[in-house]
Amino acid sequence: EKRLMSEVASAQLKEEERAEEGGGEEVQTEGLKAAALKIQDALVVTVIFDAKVYSDATERMLGLISKDETVMEESTSCGWEKSVVFERSGPSGGVGVYCHVTMEGEDDGVAFTPDDAYPLVISFHTKESHTARIGLQAAWSEYRSANTSKQRNSAMKKAQRLASAVKVPTGARTVQGPKWLRSAMENVPEEATSFHTQPDILGLEEVEVETELGTPV
Repeated sequence: EKRLMSEVASAQLKEEERAEEGGGEEVQTEGLKAAALKIQDALVVTVIFDAKVYSDATERMLGLISKDETVMEESTSCGWEKSVVFERSGPSGGVGVYCHVTMEGEDDGVAFTPDDAYPLVISFHTKESHTARIGLQAAWSEYRSANTSKQRNSAMKKAQRLASAVKVPTGARTVQGPKWLRSAMENVPEEATSFHTQPDILGLEEVEVETELGTPV
């Protein structure tokens, strides 16, 4: 909520300046929509794979995303290859792969939300890393509410212990995002990419998908 308010305030300031030059209320509404699109992690869809197939399955799922014309990748980050850090928006690094996307949407009747797009994050975890991720979020909350440097250091050390205790799946540190995969596959014959339409070969029908709130999807 604080991040949304910050983005909205920034957008309002810029659009007020533009409105003075012409455009009025319509210009301000467009600015609020742009701000709403920046809060991509308001909705997080978590995909959980068995550690034995994690890297291959994650990259193949990202390959499916790269071929979906209704999905626009904004960025993809591999937490496995980075140490845990606390950013303004939350913990970063340590575990998991996070694909920030915007999907085609429809007008929800709210003036300041985008009429044709839904921002969200698709995160890929093992059961162990997903549990750790929840712990990282809790440690970040402790860090944000801390009153002393000792408390902040304690929260950071807790996060580092949680991340270091998770076994990194083989190949996880080199998982690539949809943009890279799309570029890499451009010159590969269609028959060589048929696996993208056969996710069941990795047992993907058993994948667990849930939202950040824990509601199965």
